[in-house]
Amino acid sequence: RFRAGAPAQEGSPLLPSLAEVIGSLPTVKVSAKTNIKSIAGAMAKALRGSEAFVATAVGGEGVNHGMKAMCIARCYLAAEGLDLTATLTEVKPDAGISSGQCYAFIVVRMVVEAKQDPWASEGVGRTEPHPRFMRPQGQQTDMKVAGAGMAAPVGGAIAKCVREDREVIITSVGPASVAKCVEALALARSYLRPDGIELFFFPGFERIVMQGTGPGAGEERSCVRVHAWAEASMV
Repeated sequence: RFRAGAPAQEGSPLLPSLAEVIGSLPTVKVSAKTNIKSIAGAMAKALRGSEAFVATAVGGEGVNHGMKAMCIARCYLAAEGLDLTATLTEVKPDAGISSGQCYAFIVVRMVVEAKQDPWASEGVGRTEPHPRFMRPQGQQTDMKVAGAGMAAPVGGAIAKCVREDREVIITSVGPASVAKCVEALALARSYLRPDGIELFFFPGFERIVMQGTGPGAGEERSCVRVHAWAEASMV
């Protein structure tokens, strides 16, 4: 269990400051200009040395980098018997930042069964994490997020499902879709917390075959698949 800064209500300008969210936790700053594997390495190192850290990201590209870095960090940690769980909140932008929403990802270390296979090697990153589900089979709801869509309806749908004790599995293809997913998760958390419910998630990479008849149909693409669920809040 951990405590994260309470988000502002939708439409409210009263966002928490980054300092309020971080407290005494170590931080990892995510920049869209930094190599994703370097960010992932910093995240994995932070979890090896601490029970939790806060990652900060600004704008769609930064948020996309942050989510993908968490996916890779999970691979770096899998052979060591470690994994991660996260939540997030939108925060006030630092002075000098004039565009792009700012998010703080509160990431907590989880102890799991170490992945043992011929390719498993600590810190190498070739180790896929164990399949992980937070609710029994049959209690999952699949969603897809479009990069050009609105985040609020998706956030409302996520909140509705997790209130029903379901695990939401969200598929995002492309940076804009990943950024929209993060915005929707933050909104869902803001809908839930006043009722004493906390939203948690973890991301992972998966390969999917694009459906439909338009351009790209039938192609295999990499996507970010986010598992989100709720637990009773400690605050």
